[in-house]
This record gives sequence, structure tokens and C-alpha cells, in this order.
Amino acid sequence: MYIEPIGSALGRLPPGDLAARIAPVTFLGMGGRWISFILVGFMVATSCVAAQPDGSGTTRVTVAIEPEWSRTEANVPPSAIRIPAGSSIQDAVDAAEEGSVFLLESGLHRLQQVEPKNGDTFLGEEGTVLSGAQVLDEFRQEDDLWVHDGVMVAGEERGECRTEFPACRLPEDLFIDDELIMRVLSVEDVDESSWFLDPASGELWLGRDPADHTIEISVLPFAFAGEANGVTLEGLVVEKYASPAQRGALVTGTGWTIANTEVRFNHGQGVRLGPALTLRDSYLHHNGQFGVAGAGPGAQIIGNEISHNGTAGFSAFWAAGGTKFLHVTDLVLEGNFVHSNWGPGLWTDGGGDGTVYMNNRVVNNEHAGIKHEISGGAEITGNHVEGNGFGNSVDFRGAGILVRESGPATISDNRVLGNLDAIVLLHQDDRTNDTGNRLTGVVVTDNDIAFDGGRVGYIGDVSEDDLGEDIVFEGNRYYGDESETVFVVKGKTLDFAAWKETAHDNGSVVEARDSFP
Repeated sequence: MYIEPIGSALGRLPPGDLAARIAPVTFLGMGGRWISFILVGFMVATSCVAAQPDGSGTTRVTVAIEPEWSRTEANVPPSAIRIPAGSSIQDAVDAAEEGSVFLLESGLHRLQQVEPKNGDTFLGEEGTVLSGAQVLDEFRQEDDLWVHDGVMVAGEERGECRTEFPACRLPEDLFIDDELIMRVLSVEDVDESSWFLDPASGELWLGRDPADHTIEISVLPFAFAGEANGVTLEGLVVEKYASPAQRGALVTGTGWTIANTEVRFNHGQGVRLGPALTLRDSYLHHNGQFGVAGAGPGAQIIGNEISHNGTAGFSAFWAAGGTKFLHVTDLVLEGNFVHSNWGPGLWTDGGGDGTVYMNNRVVNNEHAGIKHEISGGAEITGNHVEGNGFGNSVDFRGAGILVRESGPATISDNRVLGNLDAIVLLHQDDRTNDTGNRLTGVVVTDNDIAFDGGRVGYIGDVSEDDLGEDIVFEGNRYYGDESETVFVVKGKTLDFAAWKETAHDNGSVVEARDSFP
């Protein structure tokens, strides 16, 4: 069993280090080297859960994780239009009729941007990679730095950065042999682990000898985008696009389907959500802001692995993490494995309604595991939520399941353990949204909640009289000791007996911790 204090592991690794450790394995396949990264980079061992006090009573729980996604072959019809690596995909699309099927052959399709036609399908073979990065060579040395001339890029600057990553707003990323390198804002700050680009002169300054290495800079903002409807992408790898924050390497229109596709090392969002998007069985990892985010009705996000996103250093209090969905209706998030993201795991904000979070595994995300914020109705059911929230220093915001200024919502049949806090309902009356800005109609029932996973309860501005009528806890199973003061109602911390008296929680019981299912 490995025991990890808060403040190490994920909290210690900057995005550059994260990518450096993962990149060689990501590109070469998922074998023993990947597992070695998980053990070394994140300092987790083979036990399921471990914790240690950090000196202030807070514990960090780290869950051992092995990546699970694997690619499957797409079914290619004989009529598919074949596009070899190095050929223009857009030219092939322009020459074909709407609704055509294209096979992107195995190999590196570099510097491609595609605007499909309605109903087009793009399939990939094993080894089909679309890259938005340009190769740089012909460096000259100046003192202990190396310079490349003529790098003229003008990507859109967006976002709010964490203090230690002031260049996150700039969308271009630099890679040395597939290793993501830290960008800095002045040539004086360049060392062997960083780089600087002077936008006026086009001089790119590098602190590492580029000889015998492949140097790439991401320059294109997207791989696929446009107004076409009903487009399908399947079996592709999409990487190294200079997508700005709040923009995606894949910008989907209405009714798009993305399946069995790997989206990685893009600066902003991997996938930008469009209306009625189906995103399934895909792997979205090491994108700078989010794996998938956006707005639109009727999206289905099913069976994906979404991990290690937020690597560019955007502030998660602004917008970074595994996912974030704004103004969505009837969104389904089902059967996803969402882990190790810098920020919340699954996050809906800003007037969403009818959201279903079902049968997801949400593990080791630095902020809340499932966060349903200033929105309408939600069903949060059947999820396994563990080890989340230890990167959020704001009280109660690091919950495994956090519902705030939202409702009606049902939180049921979830397994909640080892988070900074367990299930928290929060209301701040100074926030507004289209649903009336109320924590209302929330039912928390039939969940398995471990006491070593932090606090359970309600805080905020709504009268305590509402608790037990409009906000209901009932039929839950808690695991620990009845004397533990893990329940909270506004400013009061309670043991189980006092909690039952205050919040009712009819039919709930406390059982031994080692009986947690």
C-alpha cells in the first residue's frame, strides 16, 4: 500500500512534466511502460485506496489506475474513397458528393484542416494520425540557446492561467520527440525545459540542443470543423492542434458522431460539443483545457475514457478539467471512465437541464468528481466516485458529488468513497441562472458512502426549514463509526445521531467500514 500526503503526486507535477512522462508511451502503445508512468509519475501503487494525514487533518486518497481504452477496427465499405498520408483530405472532400465515405490510410496526415459536407464519414486505419503541428529544423545557436527564425503564428489568445503557467493563453505548443515543453513569456526565462516565441520577429528560442531530435510546433486551430450535419469520424488519432481555450481540435456540427477515436495533446479542448453529438468509445487525454466541452442539446457521451486533461495550466476555477457543458439540455453522460484530470471530472454549468450522469467511474480528479452547477434537473445514479477533490482548496468544493444552485436532482445508487468531501449540496443566493437560482428538489437516496470520504450534507443560504422537505436524505448506507462528525448542515458539524435528528435521513444506517461493497 502506498500512502501519499496531499500536495505531492498530481499537485506537484506541472503539465510539461506530465506530458514528458506519458508521451513516449502514448505514441508507442499501452504496455508495461504506461503502467511504469502511472506508478512513477503519480506515485500510486497497486492498492485500491490509501491515505495519510497532511498535518491539518486533511487526507489525500490516491487510487491505482491503469488505462483501459483500446482501439477497434472500423468497418470500411469497398466504396470508400482512399486518401493516402500526405494527400489533401479537403481536396478529396471537395471533389466528392455529400455523404461520401473516406478512408484515411495509415500514416501521418500532417497539417490537415477539413470542413466536411453533410453526411460525410471519415474512417481511419491502425496508425492513422492527423497532426496540427509543423516540423522545425535549421536552428542556429546563440550562446547557450538555439534559435529558429521565421515562426509566424497568430493564434487566438484566451483563458485564465494558473500562476505557474502564465503562457497558457497562447495556443501553440512545442514538442521535442513527442514531449510537451513548457512555454515561457520571455527569452530570459528559457532554460533546457522551456521555450519562447517572439511574435514580432518570429524567433523561437529553445533551451535544449535540437540536434538529432524532432521539434514540432502546433500551428493549426482545428482538424475538423464546419456547419455540415451528420458527419462521422471513426478510428482516427487527432493530436497537436493549436486549439485556443474554449475551442476544440474537433468542432462538431449538428448530429455528428465521433467513435473509437483518440484525441490527445491539443491545446484547448479535444472535442467541442455540438447539438446531438454522439461521442462514444473514444479516448480523450492530455488536452490542455478539457477533453470535451461545449453547449448544445441532446448530446450523448457514452463509454469514453477521459483522462489527464488540463495540462496547459488553465485555472480550473475558470475552466479546465475532464469535461464542462454549458446550457445543455438532455445531456447523457453514461459509462465513462473519467480520471486524473486537472479540474472537475464531469461538470455541467450555466442553465443545463435534464442531465443524466449514469454508471460512470469518476476517479482522482483534482476538483469535484461530478459537479452540477447553477442548472436545472439532473439524475446522478449508479456512479463510482473516488479520490476526487484534493486539488481544490476552497471549502466543500472538492466533493465527490457536488450539486449547487440546481434542481430538481436525484442522487441515488452511487458508491462514494475516498474523496475530499463526499456528497455536498451548496447554495449561494447571490448567483443567478435561468432555472431560478435555487438548490431545490434534491433527493439523496440509496447511496453507499464511506466516512473516510469526507463530509456529507448541505451548506448555503436556503433556510434549514427546507431541509427534510425540499431537500431529502433517505435510505443511504454509511460506512464508519456513528460517533464520527462527518455530517454538516450549514455551519454545524454533526455525528450520525444529531444528523438524523436535524436532517431526518429516514431509513439510513451506519455499517462497519470494512463492509463497504
